[in-house]
Amino acid sequence: SEEHYRFSVELNPQIPWISDPEGQIVEVGPRWTELTGVPAEEALGGGWTNYLHPDDLPSVLAHWSQALTSVDNAVADVRYRVRNTDGSYRWCRARANPRRNADGRIVSWYGTLEDIHDQVTAELALRESEERYRLASHATNDVIWDWSHRTDRIEWGNGAVDVLGYPEASKGTPVSWWKERIHPDDLPGVDATYDTVLRNVQDSWSHEYRFRAAHGNFINLFSRGYVVRDDEGHAVRSIGALLDVTAARRSEEELRWAANHDPLTGLPNRKLFSEVLEQALAGAAADTSCVCVIVIDVDGFKLLNDSMGHAAGDELLKTIARRLQGNLPASATVARLGGDEFAVIVPGLAPDSARASAVDAILKGVADTLTIDESVLPVSISAGAAVWPADSDDAEGILKSADLALYAAKAEGAGVVREFRSEMREAAESRKAMLREAREALRDDRIIPFYQAKVDLRSGDVIGFEALLRWHHHRRGLLPPNSIQAAFDDSLLASELTDRMIDRVLADVADFSDKGVAFGRIAINGSLADFRRDDFADRILGKFHRAGIPPTQLELEVTESVFVDHLALNVERALQALVAEGVSIALDDFGTGYASLTHLQQFPVDVLKIDRSFISRLDSADSADFAIVHGVIDIAHRMNIVTVAEGVENDNQLVQLRNLGCDIAQGYLFSRAISFERVPAWLRKWGQNRPVWSEAAADRATAEPPTRMA
Repeated sequence: SEEHYRFSVELNPQIPWISDPEGQIVEVGPRWTELTGVPAEEALGGGWTNYLHPDDLPSVLAHWSQALTSVDNAVADVRYRVRNTDGSYRWCRARANPRRNADGRIVSWYGTLEDIHDQVTAELALRESEERYRLASHATNDVIWDWSHRTDRIEWGNGAVDVLGYPEASKGTPVSWWKERIHPDDLPGVDATYDTVLRNVQDSWSHEYRFRAAHGNFINLFSRGYVVRDDEGHAVRSIGALLDVTAARRSEEELRWAANHDPLTGLPNRKLFSEVLEQALAGAAADTSCVCVIVIDVDGFKLLNDSMGHAAGDELLKTIARRLQGNLPASATVARLGGDEFAVIVPGLAPDSARASAVDAILKGVADTLTIDESVLPVSISAGAAVWPADSDDAEGILKSADLALYAAKAEGAGVVREFRSEMREAAESRKAMLREAREALRDDRIIPFYQAKVDLRSGDVIGFEALLRWHHHRRGLLPPNSIQAAFDDSLLASELTDRMIDRVLADVADFSDKGVAFGRIAINGSLADFRRDDFADRILGKFHRAGIPPTQLELEVTESVFVDHLALNVERALQALVAEGVSIALDDFGTGYASLTHLQQFPVDVLKIDRSFISRLDSADSADFAIVHGVIDIAHRMNIVTVAEGVENDNQLVQLRNLGCDIAQGYLFSRAISFERVPAWLRKWGQNRPVWSEAAADRATAEPPTRMA
């Protein structure tokens, strides 16, 4: 028996120990030495506590004290860390039961100490892993689910009640409960996914579906899952996670809407318009119908914005959008292409239908007056229309055709509607060619000034020149400005052409001065486009100051159109600034535009240039043109404004102008426009042959005509 006891103690993987009734260790197995590296004798009494982890000692002593003093449940079972031979600690489990005598009194305790370090380490690792998964789940708002394919029940993890809204989900639900709440349109796809899983076709998957939450609305759920199979490959359970992506899908939808719509009016934007037009043309090709495209522009929109503010402009755009939408057939689409430009697609037209009636129906009432802040505003729109396939064979082409029709409409004035005609495309190609040639001429420095003399009709003296733009074409030679007329309607090109002319004229003026040539004032033409940047005066004056030439040698010629455009304030500021520096302002082509006498009072005008169309018809004192020229000269003199007659070509015109008291004349009778190099010689010849005019001779119309000089 002693031998059996000795071997059971020595060979037992656990460490047996015995204590007295008071808990003092009286015997401990030899494996204590193997575990701790210290003799078993050091564990006797209370020595064993010296080898416990300091953090565990208080709770272990409390537990042992409770067991020793317990009457009904005297048992000890506690886990703690024991210091190992290398100084590390290993988890152990101490269990003990008391032995009692016949009176029930405890006479000793019999216990064991078991090394459970691997078990505790695994438990702690599992617990840490579960905690990490729990935190990750909360961080990603995932709902963990576990589907048993044997019981057809789903156990829902944390967050299921918050996401789905159903309290019963916390206790698990049948699979049928889950499927009943999937959107009917999405259920077939969900069933198909799980069918492939159950048939052992795939082991992992992800999909998205709509789920009816407790509040009654459908939410978007993204699900990922993995299947667990038995040895025969049968699906035992599926485990995965759900993520509520409703907000993300809503944001995506809002971004998608914003990418395809105008935020101010809510209409489709240019991108969506192009897509709808492509679809409309594809449908029309299939059923041999026609598609009408209407491009609409709000007349004077910038002036409204400048005068009443952007809020009024926005209200006007929204009103036009609503009116257009109200007129649309069910199949039509209206879009805002940008700024104050709208476009309409009207599909399904019969090939023989009149496009004009469709356009009229769309635009009916759109230009009615509008009241903003108790102010009644007139509304004017221009429009161009084109029909596929008659006017082009693709979406880009039909939109361009409608744009060309709109361009032609606006060229005629506000409130005009035009249908596309083939000659409009030819005109557009011509404009493009003009713009291209103007850019190339600027790039290659082929813009040059030619000079036409201005003659005083009293003295016969040359009082100055007008600098007229010419440019060299690489094949056709020297050309006038009307060959690149479109460039003067382009803000950038017009400014570049004017700047180039001023630079060349200043260089010529400096050369004239160096050679002692008396040339008088040089007149340069300014276009409406020059004033759009609102820095025209600064540009001119800066160039003169840098060249060291006084601005008093400049005369700026402008046409009447600059006074009635929405840039009139820019024009007035620029002219006032130039006049303050001594620049003379001439109003060109007077009588052919829309300027009124009020403009002569409002703007600083020094010179009126009578258009050549009136001069060419000065046949007699009884003609209507004679009366017009007479009236213009009379009004100008009463306002202390100098008059210049353009296009004087014969002696009769000269005599009539001198009789009427015109101040200055220019035209082929005196000289054509000549190059800079010919000006000095021309001036010398004019001085040698200058006509002698007298006031009396003018009255009798018998003055000696000038000799033609060029």
